[in-house]
Amino acid sequence: MALLLDNDIVHKLAQLDLLTEASQLLKEEYRELKVLSTFKFKFCPKKEAARSKAEKKYGVLVVERIEAFLKSGITEIEESVEDECLLDAMSSDKDLNIGEMQLLQALLNEKEQLLFTSDKRFLQALSNTEVLQNRLIEIQNSFVCFEQIIHLLTKKISFEKVRNHYIEAKNNSYSVDEALRLCFSSEPAKITETQFLLNLESYINDLQRETNNLLISTPLFINHTTN
Repeated sequence: MALLLDNDIVHKLAQLDLLTEASQLLKEEYRELKVLSTFKFKFCPKKEAARSKAEKKYGVLVVERIEAFLKSGITEIEESVEDECLLDAMSSDKDLNIGEMQLLQALLNEKEQLLFTSDKRFLQALSNTEVLQNRLIEIQNSFVCFEQIIHLLTKKISFEKVRNHYIEAKNNSYSVDEALRLCFSSEPAKITETQFLLNLESYINDLQRETNNLLISTPLFINHTTN
């Protein structure tokens, strides 16, 4: 089984400096991580002017972390949206953006995969688009949200490490994931691991209900590697 990663998942993990640990953990379990071939042009362009612009927008450290990730054995894929149902859906809902739909096409083409996305609006739009319902039956429980990854990392590498990285990202003025910010509350230094996990699980469960079981089962989706 392979994992399809959207741009924002990688970006958010890089902001938290958890990208290396997350990718190592996931590769140990699933071996192959895939991103769109266009990903590198957004975050790690080669041309000096474009690189400078990316570093200014995302931060030098974040760009360096993403570049290291891409050099660690990540598979780059090219995918075009060809399914008529997907094309019809895209024309009717602006929240079904091209990048996510390319990954969805890849998932439909090869169903023994999981699609990692941090785009809540994309998942909600999928579940509410009538023309897609018959196709989505084929891939129920095949999506993973950003908060599920954070839940897994909290259990596997420790709550303290995840919290410290979150606080550091906030101190660096990174625009961290909004749902993660709410799960940590206004005083992340004081929140307990138990409360943080409960907050994550509440968010994940709500998203599960809102998206008609598109998300894989929670709270831990790698069942045979948990403690």
